Amino acid sequence: NKDAGAHEPLRQTLTQRIESIDIPDVQEGPVALLVYRRVNMGPVKKLGIVPFSRYHDEIQKHGIDPTLMRASNLGHESPRGAPNGNRWWDRLLRRVRDIIYTPKARPDTTPPAEQTFHEVCAWIDYIAELYRDTPETELQRLLRTNPHELSYNIAVATRCARKGDNAQAIEAFSGAIGLAPDCAPLLGRRGCYHLMAGNHQASLLDLNKAIQLAPFDSWFFFHRSHIFSELEAWNKAIDDLDSASELAPREPMFLFRRAEIRLCQGDSSRAMEDLDKIVCLDPHHGASHAMLAWLYQQDDSYNEQMTLKHLMKAVDLMPGEIGPRIHRA
Repeated sequence: NKDAGAHEPLRQTLTQRIESIDIPDVQEGPVALLVYRRVNMGPVKKLGIVPFSRYHDEIQKHGIDPTLMRASNLGHESPRGAPNGNRWWDRLLRRVRDIIYTPKARPDTTPPAEQTFHEVCAWIDYIAELYRDTPETELQRLLRTNPHELSYNIAVATRCARKGDNAQAIEAFSGAIGLAPDCAPLLGRRGCYHLMAGNHQASLLDLNKAIQLAPFDSWFFFHRSHIFSELEAWNKAIDDLDSASELAPREPMFLFRRAEIRLCQGDSSRAMEDLDKIVCLDPHHGASHAMLAWLYQQDDSYNEQMTLKHLMKAVDLMPGEIGPRIHRA
């Protein structure tokens, strides 16, 4: 510790030299290929694709073992008189595969569709986080050189969405969906960005297919309800919010949106029922208190005491909102 300052220049020099070493292309070596496929095997099996784009065609034509042999320049025929020249490689390959490949699951142990869905969602989020700090120019280069790599398409789509560039996000998600056409999480995300871009028809197509593939995801129904409400198809919007609330009965957002649509339909009593459920689930939901205060001041449900009660809560919970303060005044 006493000599830490004296060694600092040396440490910086070593750090610079280490960081200047080029990172090798992970797709060059057979071991890297095998490990990569093992790490990504879960999503590969679920999505039905092979993400390792450089060897994609060879794997499809010849299988994984011959592809590994070719990748390591061991796929040539042995010299005459040495027919067993590659046996050491075969034994090593079998040993590695035995160690890192998990046995195939029996039909009765196959994970249910909902579990698979959440695993794929987690993998997509992991990819987005993995490339969060990658420079955009490098990310675009990776995608250009490996257009069949699902993770690069997802990383670019997420980056564009984070910047608010919905058009580019849709394009990148379309590239990912081209590789995994039945991936409900990707369809759902593209559908949301179509909705934000005002493309109702495209959004509806994506969300319809996502719901067909994953009818257990409440948020797909919630997002589709926005399309119907913007088209003033109130009954269809209510039906979707009913489905969302059944799947996630403790999610206040679904109930609040349904209350808003009830008011558009002129059904204030049922809107109040939804809002009362929300404040029971979450007493700190300021927007619900504000809406209840407004409803309790209407002629058919006038109650001054309840109006003031909910306005006091709304002002306390949303100090930055001016509406409840004006209403209370």
